[in-house]
Amino acid sequence: MCQARSRLHFAVSVLLTASLLSPGALSLLGMGMQSHADEAIDHNASYLIAITGTAGLFGFAGHRHAVLASAWSADLKMNFDDLSHSSATITVLTDKLVIDSPAARQKAGVGEGPNDSDVRTIQKRMLSGEVLDAAQYPQIKFITTALKPQGSGQLQVTGNMQIHGRLHPVTVQVRYRSHGQQTEFDGEFNIRQTDYGIKPESVAGGMVKVKDSVTIKFHVVMMAAR
Repeated sequence: MCQARSRLHFAVSVLLTASLLSPGALSLLGMGMQSHADEAIDHNASYLIAITGTAGLFGFAGHRHAVLASAWSADLKMNFDDLSHSSATITVLTDKLVIDSPAARQKAGVGEGPNDSDVRTIQKRMLSGEVLDAAQYPQIKFITTALKPQGSGQLQVTGNMQIHGRLHPVTVQVRYRSHGQQTEFDGEFNIRQTDYGIKPESVAGGMVKVKDSVTIKFHVVMMAAR
């Protein structure tokens, strides 16, 4: 349990800079949050997730961890004829982040994780004042500053990510494809915990520690309104 406490604790930045793309202007809202969208996210098929890694001499002995956003919203306005008039704001509720659930680990592709008791301990610590401090910083937010086309089916999205009360620039490559009544968006990028004032934790004098870098992955499926 002691190892589990300190093995994790990372930054869970959940960017869904993904919720980009669909012609016209629209608003997209995630699970548990009211939607007034003309197009709607298929929540069962969409996710955004953060994945931690281990380092140190005995890093192989630690677990990788997966943190799933269970409540998020996206306010998106897209104009492909003039991307300078396009924008996206993604908001994640910090206290709704869920670590190492079977669904989170399956989507992250990280295999078997800690036992149930350790997961409860890690979840509590992740949201505590020692890590994300969900009580003081109830939201994680991403706001675009620029969108640029990057060839067929791709965009470069630049914006500011706010985690743990700190703002830091982020650039993400977003892939998108449409078929029938739905459009899918995918992307993956890395952030550093220390950029947001979060110190990666370690055990055994640094022999096992969490990497500073955290990988953010997203997959968003948007359904056109009928």
